[in-house]
Amino acid sequence: MPEQSNDYRVVVFGAGGVGKSSLVLRFVKGTFRESYIPTIEDTYRQFIIVHGLLFAVVTLSLDVSLLI
Repeated sequence: MPEQSNDYRVVVFGAGGVGKSSLVLRFVKGTFRESYIPTIEDTYRQFIIVHGLLFAVVTLSLDVSLLI
């Protein structure tokens, strides 16, 4: 039986200026930016412990207006 992976990937996408990066930064760094700084794409890795197990959460924040 293969070993269980504790790596999870989360994609946050939406229109520009709706708070995707703010939400991700709050989760990853515990900070909040008051000013708006446009971003095209951001990737973050956060390690968390749940019930004694270590999980890696990789988060990608993407402006979907660039996909159109």
